[in-house]
Parts: sequence; structure tokens; C-alpha cells
Amino acid sequence: MSNDDHRHAVWVALADLFLDTDVRLHYVGIVRVLAASPYSIEELKRILDDEVTPALQHNLLQVAGEWAFFPEDWVIAQVSPRRGKKRWLPNFANVDEDWRILATWILRVREDPSYLTALECLVPLFLSKFSQPQTGKCARRQLAGVYEGELKPLLLPICRKLHETSPGTYPSEREIEEMWKQLPI
Repeated sequence: MSNDDHRHAVWVALADLFLDTDVRLHYVGIVRVLAASPYSIEELKRILDDEVTPALQHNLLQVAGEWAFFPEDWVIAQVSPRRGKKRWLPNFANVDEDWRILATWILRVREDPSYLTALECLVPLFLSKFSQPQTGKCARRQLAGVYEGELKPLLLPICRKLHETSPGTYPSEREIEEMWKQLPI
């Protein structure tokens, strides 16, 4: 993969943070791409802040922004002019909380690639009442530490807010715990 290919893949993955939807749905896919990239966490953050955010933040500032997906070539065309440039205006869209979670997971996946499998198994518990966790090759003992020690502290504050806003869609903390106990693993 060329440097441009790596950069474009990072741009396209980070673009999902600017969809007008629950971007947690895209966390695992974003982590998969960014963890595989040759860029350090610091460089990925700089790419997000100086290249992707200035080019795509307008979608979050519109009344009805794009919510499904951005075409790959469109993202590349929007972000390419920003490559290597420092932003001179402040970013108006704040994706810092998303980045904090993603950066934590990227580092963990880089340390231990099996962590990505744990994320694929467990993140659906936190997304909605209708998501179906894909347990795959995960053992409960392997997942327990990730669930209790890492995912709950990072995702529960977001889940609480979303459940208060839309209890019919987003699970409560108790419902997440019940889904965890009933995971078929």
C-alpha cells in the first residue's frame, strides 16, 4: 500500500465521525483501519484535527446532514486540499470524546490484535436494544476484563445520556448488564 493509499484509508475511516448519526456504530471499523495504518496516535490526531475535521465538519453543522455514508472519492476530494496544512480557523465540530475512545482502542489493538475481536463481540451491547453481538471466537473470561475494565468506563457515560434521550432505542445500564450476562459464549 502506498503512502497515499494509507492516508486515503485513514481519511475515509475518520470521515465516519462526521456523519449525522450515532457514530459509535462505526467505532470498530474506524479502529480496524487506523490501527493498521503506519501513523502514530499523535499523527492520526493531527490528521483528524488539521485535515479531516476542517473539510467535513460542515456536515455536523447542517440541519440535516449526511447520515448514511460519504462516498470514498468524495471524501478524498474534500480532504486532499487540506493535506499537510495547519488549520487557521478553529474546528467547530467537536469529536474529542469519540477520539479519546478510539485512540485508547487503537493502542490496545496495536499491542494485541485479538483485542479487535473483543471489540467486535462487545461493542454491540452498548449500541442499541436491537444490536446483536457477534461472539465469534471469544471466551467469556477473555471478554470479562475488556468489558468490565475498559468498555464500561468508556461507553457507559455516553449510553446513559442516549438512554435518557431515547429509552426505546438505547439500552439502560441495567439492560446492558443483562445482555452481557446472556451473551451466548
